[in-house]
Amino acid sequence: MAAPTELENGSAMDATLRWLRRYQPFILTVTCIALIAFLLPGENNSVTTEAGSSQLSTGVGREAAGIVPEEAAQLAQSGGGNGGSASAQAPTEVLSFDEARKQGVPLVANCDNNSGRIKIPSWGSPVCVSRFSGQNAGSSWQGVTKDKIKVALYHAQEDAAANAILAAAGASDTPEQEDEQAREWARLFEKHYNTWGRKAEVVVVNGSGAPTDDAAAKADAIKVATEIKAFVSWNSPNNTYVNELVARGVMCMCTVELPNAFYQKWAPHVWSTLQSADQTYQLLTEYIVKRLANRKAKWAGDPAFQQRNRVFGLLQYDTRDFAYKSASTYLTKELAKHGIKLVVAYFNGYPELAANQEQARPVIQRMKEAGVTSLICGCDPFAPIFFTQEATRQLYQPEWINVGSALTDTSFFGRTYDQDQWEHNFGLGQLVARLPEKLSDSYRLYTWHYGREPTAPAGYGVIRAPIDIFYRGVHMAGPKLTPQTFQAGMFSHPLIGQNMKTVPSISWGKKVWPFNDYTSYDDVVEIWWDRNARGEDEIGADGIGMYRYVDGGKRILPGQFPRTEPRVFDPRGTVTVHQNYPPGEAPPQYPRPS
Repeated sequence: MAAPTELENGSAMDATLRWLRRYQPFILTVTCIALIAFLLPGENNSVTTEAGSSQLSTGVGREAAGIVPEEAAQLAQSGGGNGGSASAQAPTEVLSFDEARKQGVPLVANCDNNSGRIKIPSWGSPVCVSRFSGQNAGSSWQGVTKDKIKVALYHAQEDAAANAILAAAGASDTPEQEDEQAREWARLFEKHYNTWGRKAEVVVVNGSGAPTDDAAAKADAIKVATEIKAFVSWNSPNNTYVNELVARGVMCMCTVELPNAFYQKWAPHVWSTLQSADQTYQLLTEYIVKRLANRKAKWAGDPAFQQRNRVFGLLQYDTRDFAYKSASTYLTKELAKHGIKLVVAYFNGYPELAANQEQARPVIQRMKEAGVTSLICGCDPFAPIFFTQEATRQLYQPEWINVGSALTDTSFFGRTYDQDQWEHNFGLGQLVARLPEKLSDSYRLYTWHYGREPTAPAGYGVIRAPIDIFYRGVHMAGPKLTPQTFQAGMFSHPLIGQNMKTVPSISWGKKVWPFNDYTSYDDVVEIWWDRNARGEDEIGADGIGMYRYVDGGKRILPGQFPRTEPRVFDPRGTVTVHQNYPPGEAPPQYPRPS
């Protein structure tokens, strides 16, 4: 691995620091608040061709860590000392809106009887539930009493390289602002949702080691479980931390885009945003099979590639415990069923930027030698900086296929990539078609409730994500709060969205997928990069280079891809930013609370 000083002296780091200084609020949003921090650094992995034989490096030299330690399996069998199976679904005590009306059960006072949902100006508003009678089940689980829920608000410790970059970039939201923002979201949800007489007692936990330090993560988790005695952790540093929490019956609103096997093993304790990696790659498989395979690579930069049928390669981020390898294996096998071969290269990304830059040269060289015309980027948002620059150095000009992983589908990050390469980028985005900030869901909800700007102006939306899931589950769980009733409530929640452009389809349980779903997003949108489009990025910075959303941002669920070629690199019918709500997508309006 190259020393950090070698990277800092290179043009890639110089460019990185320039845009970090300019766009520091958004970087701090995704680094300090753990949306990118879930991308744990890994050891060097290998490049695998169709035959699985071409090695670039040796790997970590040990077997992949187990998803859940042995004591977690024992806990699941014993019920975790809190009663009941850790994986069995308990029946919810919350009646559906229609059933409650049939039985004459009083609903919460802030119920919109027309929609059957709580009166907040958001399409994500949960369904109405019965009114709290003043009686709940008391101490139904560790960290739960009749009037409190103990919450650990976890702050991952930055590594030295990330700290150096952030120091060079300056500062935006302070830790104090972030903590207060989290508490403000908690107070907002406690005001409008039914928490059955309980309020969160939030305890801030600062990581005792770097996110790569498994021993520190284990110690932190044991502290949260046995000293703080929390019911739930908001955020986490790595999978070791999550394993230890689950082994002790503690819930976690954390992780992003891990393979589905993790969430099934951890059930019902761990809940997350976006999609699991398997869901993303299932959608990608359908997209490739129906729309890209056995067709010319017509959008590559190399004229010779444009005359060839596509050969697909995958740049796959992975962690030191190979957490994401099963997802790429799944994609490889699914494509093979249709006669499509995939060249796979694993790499280490954020926060090990030096390792990423060092790996870029042999990875791109291997893809070029393998004749890959179409590169799928299962990347963290920093990695394409190095990969696109290296591809230009090697005169390699493929198609770049987006899967919307970890903010690579934001115009903010798209502008940081080599534009001669990224102008050939298209594919799938997970984030919805954009609206101006003041029309966005989190901004609108916060200012409606508080009547002022968010306390953490850079990170308020990201901070909300795990807290929103938590209070939704508490609202739906009923008066007896356990991980099992939390699961039952979430699984009984009706779909959010569908057939919209600025609202994603969100569900839990088996409403969309054939397995119990513990992540949120179900659908994607087709996007492509327009290097000449001008407008504001996600933090309001005016500039050139924007993602265009095909069909105005129409969302696509599994099974809905047509068999025609993608409608990309054609601006007709596309949008970069909706200046107002599309027809039928303006949220419900209610008077501000006193």
